[in-house]
Amino acid sequence: MGGAPAPGYEGRVRPSIFAPIAFVLAACSTGSAAAPRPVDGGAEVSSGSATGSDASVTDGATETGTVDASPLDALTTTSALVRLANWSPDAYGIDFCVSPHASATWSGPLLGAALGNTVVGRVTITDAAVVIDSSTPHLRDSGNAAQDASDSGADATSDAGVHDASSAHDGAQGPHTGVIFPRVSPYLSLSPGQYDLRVVAAGSPDCTVPLFAEVDDLAALRAGAVVTFAAVGDAIDQGSDPALSLAVLGDDTMVASTAVSMRFVNAIPSVTGVTFLSGTIATGNAVPYFSATQFGAAGIDTDAGAVDSNGYVTIAPITTKIWSLVNANGGVATLVGVENVSVPAARLATVVGIGGESGANAAAIGILLCTDEAPIVAGETASCDLFQGNVGGVCPSCP
Repeated sequence: MGGAPAPGYEGRVRPSIFAPIAFVLAACSTGSAAAPRPVDGGAEVSSGSATGSDASVTDGATETGTVDASPLDALTTTSALVRLANWSPDAYGIDFCVSPHASATWSGPLLGAALGNTVVGRVTITDAAVVIDSSTPHLRDSGNAAQDASDSGADATSDAGVHDASSAHDGAQGPHTGVIFPRVSPYLSLSPGQYDLRVVAAGSPDCTVPLFAEVDDLAALRAGAVVTFAAVGDAIDQGSDPALSLAVLGDDTMVASTAVSMRFVNAIPSVTGVTFLSGTIATGNAVPYFSATQFGAAGIDTDAGAVDSNGYVTIAPITTKIWSLVNANGGVATLVGVENVSVPAARLATVVGIGGESGANAAAIGILLCTDEAPIVAGETASCDLFQGNVGGVCPSCP
């Protein structure tokens, strides 16, 4: 979008025009003096749902889209942006396919076609965890003491504090390609319309074998839409934990130049409600950002300020804070605490409660912080920091 900021938006980072899948926003033409703003009506996704199953189009739209021939072109007022996140603690690399609604004409896997069979997205793993409640180092123990001991020492660079995991398997074929846990892909450009979606294993030759049932009730993508599709849940059955499914999140693209826009997503399959705090309960200085966020959803219960239609709240920049996650299902059991967290001004931040896998991986719970710089354009990817859990790594087997 060119031209000067609209009146009233001086001092803000101006976004690309957008219309998230959950709430249709107005599109404007290039050079319009009107600032982008939410409008009533359009598609709705009920809160707390980990899938698109409750999505409905309320304005009678029946568009049928086609896949953009240049999926990494910049966003325009005639296209939409979508990206894929892998927040399932035991899923291998993933990719996705789309089909115009009810046509069964599948295109993809899209990330492999656009970017090749490489590791997609970037993440930095930080091992500076704070042990807040030593009685609950794992939500659930794996039952395998040898495995747990091995996992605790799995990160050979933990003494260094931080290491970059962006290139450990770049170029590799097989499960460690595509979007591996806990990464987020770049945005791809799609033509507006209503699509069905399949999540497939990275490196798949076609779209015939989805990892779970295809999602065929997504709301129509509008011109300017910016959306994250996130795989959440357990790929391998873990008792009563939710199975692998799709969470649909509309993404903000605007943030004040002096503030942070932040949301919280609960992607811990074994905890149905998570409270996200600044500070710790043990020291009595805990201040909740979001309370009792349900699995597969963005938090909506907060005292930090007004939550917008995509679950973001505007807060002051964050400098070297302690963050912690608490089990909201009765009591105040601390799941994880991490320190030295900072989010500078003019950032869009998605914080994810992540991990919690039992069984062979024995992964601890951690906090994933993914930040975007506005304006968002196709080809960008979130810069994510994975703050490890109290004992062992969130995903010890991840590159």
